[in-house]
Amino acid sequence: MKIYFEIFILLLISCSGNHQQQENDIQQTNNQDKKNLAYIIDTNKETTIENKNLQFLIEKDSIFRKDSIFKILEEKKIRLDHSFYRKTGNFDFPLYYGGSYINKNNLLFVNIVDSLDNIYTKSDIINRIGNKDFKIKKCSYSLKMLGDTLNQLNTVFNRNKYLLKENLKTSNFEINIENNVILILLEDSTMENIQEFKRNIMDSPLFHFSQKPILYLH
Repeated sequence: MKIYFEIFILLLISCSGNHQQQENDIQQTNNQDKKNLAYIIDTNKETTIENKNLQFLIEKDSIFRKDSIFKILEEKKIRLDHSFYRKTGNFDFPLYYGGSYINKNNLLFVNIVDSLDNIYTKSDIINRIGNKDFKIKKCSYSLKMLGDTLNQLNTVFNRNKYLLKENLKTSNFEINIENNVILILLEDSTMENIQEFKRNIMDSPLFHFSQKPILYLH
């Protein structure tokens, strides 16, 4: 019996020792896992910082590229407009030409009157710009027609300054090439004021009326 007990005690000690060794091994493993986890977390932090820096560089490069592209397109636009300039000091725009503009996506558009859109007009634009890096947009009115109508409106404006400023409170009018209209800004663009403008000042299918933006001073 004593022998069995001693064997039992030895087994307990052995099991206890093994159990303690297992606990120690588990603790060491857990500690190592924590270290590994901490390393992974730190690595992720560094990766996050690197990603942010990379994203910043990408965005900065994108802005630079867009700015560079805009400058190139702006030069082409200026070259195109200047090609219509004459020694007399005036611009002689052809009847097919409705103006050009650069949109928010950095694309150069050339307006061509719908009824005059043909191979000749496209070829003429290509020769003036120097390449095919532009898009054709059909329009209703030529830039010459828009300019002539705006000059007429300026003449009427000079004769009716009081009516325009006091009654209708017209703030500005200009050629909007992108929309192929003459934009007239009213402080109060109600239908009544628009009709009064057409009756007493001037009316044209080229006119587009809009509300004057309100500027808030902070």
